[in-house]
Amino acid sequence: MSEIESKARDIIGQAISQTFPQNPELLDNLDGLIQLLKGTRLSADAKDRKIALNFLCEAEVDMQACEILYHKKIYSRAMFFLQQAVEKAAKGYVLGFGYMDLREIYTHNTPVLLLEASLEKTGVRNWAKQISDQRIGTKIDKAYDTLHDKDSTQVISQVTHKEIKQFLTRIKEYAHTAIDLQNRIFQQLRVIGGSEKKPVFIESLSDWTVLYDLAIITHTHEAVSRYPNEAITPSTSYTNKLGIVRATLDITKHLKTTIQSVKGKINSIA
Repeated sequence: MSEIESKARDIIGQAISQTFPQNPELLDNLDGLIQLLKGTRLSADAKDRKIALNFLCEAEVDMQACEILYHKKIYSRAMFFLQQAVEKAAKGYVLGFGYMDLREIYTHNTPVLLLEASLEKTGVRNWAKQISDQRIGTKIDKAYDTLHDKDSTQVISQVTHKEIKQFLTRIKEYAHTAIDLQNRIFQQLRVIGGSEKKPVFIESLSDWTVLYDLAIITHTHEAVSRYPNEAITPSTSYTNKLGIVRATLDITKHLKTTIQSVKGKINSIA
């Protein structure tokens, strides 16, 4: 390890410790993060970036469909298009920043798994997840912990509006924390002779946290909002009393802001 890399490691470790004093485990994958900052697996070509931007544009169209259906009180299908918007935004993100190629983004069933897998090859998947995984014990969290159990989608679908609002508040807090962390790291890296341009991962960390948490909230509605089962008939079960329905416009607000942020960063890549 060079002297600059050694200094960078110390700086990043200190920044993480200051930003997350209650989470010392974030330092466990520090070496993997150093490799990622050096540019590992983050160089989408122009063709992939163009397709990524198209994914993000289609996500915006899905949000428009969601809002139209929401205002017409066709809530079940509004939730379907909300989930689709998050999924397309996640695919645009991982493709645009070069985490995955076009073939790879079609091999993951949910945006949650897609976003997790996007960091698998970097060695810092668990590190990034920790930013979003400081659990508050809601039904969303409990259901996500048992994602493959038969009843988990049922639990997520009926989570209360209050619980979703707590989750959305947490998303905002994590996004601000991620921005604070990326700025601390970048400022210190410049001092020791680093690049004048933020590494792509640092630049996009806050967007990853928002998309990851929105994916947790919405992923189950891809199926539950369309297909009846013993407990749910979508056309009658999705009412304005359901938590996810009441939170729809708050969720689209978060997603719109994040999509615009991701678009801007992808367009800035040389």
